This record gives sequence, structure tokens and C-alpha cells, in this order.
Amino acid sequence: MEFDEEIVREVMDSFNDLYTEIDGLLVQLSDHGADDPDQLHALFRAVHSVKGNAAMLQVDPIVHFTHALEEIVDSLRAGRYPLTRLICEVLHLGMDRVRDLHHRDIMGLSADNLQEETIGPLMKQMAEKEPGEIEQAAYEVLAAFGVEMAVAEHAPEQKAAAVSGNVVSVALGDERRRADLDLFRSLAAQVDQQSQFWEGRTQNIFSWAQKLNEIAGSPVDSQQLAAAIYMHDIGMAFVPSRILDKEGKLSAEEVAQIRHHPTWGHGLLSRMPGWDEAARMVHEHQEHFDGKGYPQALAAESIHPGARILAVIDAFFSITNGRADRSQRRSVVRAVSELNARSGSQFDPAWVSAFNDLVKAEIKAGNL
Repeated sequence: MEFDEEIVREVMDSFNDLYTEIDGLLVQLSDHGADDPDQLHALFRAVHSVKGNAAMLQVDPIVHFTHALEEIVDSLRAGRYPLTRLICEVLHLGMDRVRDLHHRDIMGLSADNLQEETIGPLMKQMAEKEPGEIEQAAYEVLAAFGVEMAVAEHAPEQKAAAVSGNVVSVALGDERRRADLDLFRSLAAQVDQQSQFWEGRTQNIFSWAQKLNEIAGSPVDSQQLAAAIYMHDIGMAFVPSRILDKEGKLSAEEVAQIRHHPTWGHGLLSRMPGWDEAARMVHEHQEHFDGKGYPQALAAESIHPGARILAVIDAFFSITNGRADRSQRRSVVRAVSELNARSGSQFDPAWVSAFNDLVKAEIKAGNL
């Protein structure tokens, strides 16, 4: 169903306000008082409003899915079972998926892996469970979101942990290349200081991207990947801080400034001998697997595999660490779910699958 631009803008503005309200209520209930009746009632009203707005537009997939969430909240209001962190994760994931459904069914964005017809009924069943059955039902919902059960044990505020060192082996005698990487690392550290949300970002992205490359058999040269990781956001140094730290929607001009950042990094690297492959990764790390990214609208295998790795890890860091327009950082659970929901559209399914394996390995090793 197609809607005119004014209706889309009004519906999405309303939804974004409600989404932020629900997110905040869940954080407050989880951290400060899971049995607060006033906040539970406010949570129910907000979820009901999301459903009502979708019903007015007759967008049935959103209505049915949100109704399942509403029934869980209603069971909590009635005291059927207590609100635990696990149930909070289900509700957070559910609202993230409602957002994805809005993007698909109202804004017309591509999304191929939302699984609403599977997850919705499981949430309805969860709402009807007895207290002794609720945990297992919640784990079944998480599994339907594509999230390993073990991940659910971690608190929403958990940050991504580094999984390996911050050094790439450089052959002895190749002093120029070593010096280049030292320079790139230093520049990345300066960019990290540009935003309060970027503390430790380069180390995390470096560690996770290199590890992801390793478990896939190292199809990308580790030194070229290292250079791309350090330099992929160097163009952000030329974006005004007022844009990077802006709360709320960016203007078309501000979006254009941010979207120019891969070109800056590419231009710098391409002028340095021996870093052509890294330059290409930087230029392509914002391309989408379905061809709807930027700056060249490349698709699938035409995107460098290193850029596809970087796209997954960069998004994971962004989700788990927050941005100016995201008052609460997302948990590892929600990050994994969000990446899987965009598998085949924004991200390469093969690299998302490898990333899932990496997360499982890090959980098993106690690093998450």
C-alpha cells in the first residue's frame, strides 16, 4: 500500500515519539521498578497507540504484530508474571521489529527477513503462559528473532568487548607500511575523540572485523583491512560536531555532508602508494547488499568483501554504543537481531551468518 508523503511523515513522527517513550519506559522499569503500575499502564497506552495508528491506515501486519506485544504488556499489568530483564529484552526486540515493519510497510524500504508471521504468534503464546513457563517461552521468542539464548543473559547496557589485540603483523623490513599503519591508527584515535559516543570505537571495530575475517578463512588481506578500519570514518573529521551530536532528524543538507565521508577517506588512501585495496573498502563500506547504499549504489559481490565485513561490524558498534539520536545504547541481543533483520538487504547474508558464529564463540569464551 502506498501513502502520500505527508501521511508518511506524520505517521512516522508519531511512531518515533512513541518508540522513544516505550524504550525509555522499558529501561526505567527494568532498572528502577519492574512492578510500578503507573509505568506499566503508560507502557500499555503507548503500545496501544502504535497499534491504533497502524489500524487507522489498515496496515494489518503492523496491527497484528503490535497486538501480540500489547498482550504481553497487558499480562504484566494484570500481574500474571513479573517483568524480568529477559521479558524486557523480548519487548525491546518486539518494538525494534515494529519499527522495521513501519519502515517496510509505510516508508516502502526493503526488508526481507523480518519473520513477523513466525514471531507474532510466539509472542501471543508467551502472553498466555503461566509464571513457571514464561522464561522458556521468552527464549523461544528470542530464538525466532535469530538470537542465541545465551546472549539474553546480558544486561541491556553491555558494550561490545574487544576480542583480539589492536596490532596487525607487518613483515620486518617493511618500515614504510608499518609507519603508514601507525599514522592511520593515530588519525583514527583523533576521530574517536570527536564524539562522546565513540570512545574506544576503533579498537572494538578493529578487533571484531579482524576476528570475523579470520573465522571466515581470511579472504581479505589483514593489513589492507586494518588500514580501511582506521581510515573508514576519517571523513567524519570534516563533518561539523553540531551534526554528529545533533538529536533528532537531520536535514537533507546534513545527511549529504555525512554521506560524503567515505569519499574523503578513499581520496586520502588512494593517494598513498600500496593502499589501493584499503581505499576501495573505505569507499564502499556504506554500500548495501541490495544496492541501496551510497556513494555508488553497488550491490552484492560488486562490493569489496572487506567493505562488507566493515559494514556489519560498524553497524554492530553503532547499535551497542548509541548515537546522539539514540538516548539508550542497545544490548548485544538487540544488535544481533537488528543485523539479522537486515541480512540480504543492508548486509551480506554470508557475513551476517559468520558474525553470528563469532558472537556465539565470544559468549562461550566469556568475552560477552
